[in-house]
Amino acid sequence: MENNFRNRYYLILISSVLGPLSTNSLVPVFEQLRINYYLSSVTFISLAFFVYMFPFAIMQLFAGSFSDIVDRKKVVYIGYFIFLIGLSLTLISIFLRSYSLFLMGFLFQGIGFSFINPTVLAIISIITPEKREGLMMGLYNSSAGIGVSGGAIISGLLANIEWRLLFIINPIITVLALIFFIYALKNCEDLVCRSYELNEGSKMIDIKLKIKELYTQLQENFKINIILLGMLGFFSFFGVITLTNTLNDQIRISIPILNSIEITNYVSLILTVNGLISVGISPFSGYILNKIRPLIMMAIGFFLMVAILGMPLANSIPGFMMISFTIYLGSAFIWPALFKESMDLNPEARGTSSAIINSLRFLGYSMVGVFYAFFNIPAMYYFVLAFVIVSLIIIFILMYYIKN
Repeated sequence: MENNFRNRYYLILISSVLGPLSTNSLVPVFEQLRINYYLSSVTFISLAFFVYMFPFAIMQLFAGSFSDIVDRKKVVYIGYFIFLIGLSLTLISIFLRSYSLFLMGFLFQGIGFSFINPTVLAIISIITPEKREGLMMGLYNSSAGIGVSGGAIISGLLANIEWRLLFIINPIITVLALIFFIYALKNCEDLVCRSYELNEGSKMIDIKLKIKELYTQLQENFKINIILLGMLGFFSFFGVITLTNTLNDQIRISIPILNSIEITNYVSLILTVNGLISVGISPFSGYILNKIRPLIMMAIGFFLMVAILGMPLANSIPGFMMISFTIYLGSAFIWPALFKESMDLNPEARGTSSAIINSLRFLGYSMVGVFYAFFNIPAMYYFVLAFVIVSLIIIFILMYYIKN
């Protein structure tokens, strides 16, 4: 690999920041958005997360597979185009005060990012030298942490100045990320990216053949091992988002002397610190991923997530911070290992593998809100514990499956 390309392909990771940045930046301005759209409760604003995440989880299953039969760079470009449409609709909705347009904007963002996220992971796995795979999987995971903490910081700062600027800055950041992506893969075909260009044998005459090949690609790779890995992604993200979604209410219950503003500030602080922890730990976990088996590393991560049972017992902010740190540390061990294990299953179909893993992973994200609507806080933590136990069983099954 040429040195100039090696030095710039890290810029691809910026594309993975966009989704978490866009969604998590909403949290500090929930109240402003509620007033702007004449809504009775901020619950309606939080609905944007489901509108974004559910189609994102489903669509990337097909988008990632599609990237295995066409030029992956073009798939990412399509994703950027749709994502920018969503950001534009959201911006327009702010000034028109149209709640339905606001939700439609996040729907388009979810669909657009479903093309970007798994395809970027597949590209990274292709262009990364084998000795750097663990590190790059860690950096890929930390990009989500950058989005989480970055979104909270930017939104929190702008909330005290002019909160509408947030929805102007997001499209600008997205365009810059697209420019970096184009620059990072400039002349890539001449180096290591030719594997995702169409060859003569795979050219398709019409859209029907493309759809058929897409279906075949999914069918051939939808196997038990990749499904089990996807379930691990589902359970791990369910645990992390359960922590995030219940943190506000749990602090309110456990420390009743705090007022709403203080609780909001502490929650923002904890989430920002968690995001920074994810950024800092993930490269390290990616490094040690080269030293131990990914499945063992995932098992360690799931053991750490049992810390969520301490949430009802905590009675101080440092206590909540320690629990949150432990859970995010667990996720920082799980996700790089999960990505590497899934990418190694079938090197010829990395896009499909990435799509299946991320689709199931983000379904876990989207289902937290559904569970939380029907079950109270202690029950949510018991669900996480049950999922951890199931995950450890799955890991042992996979270890036996791979061994034999």
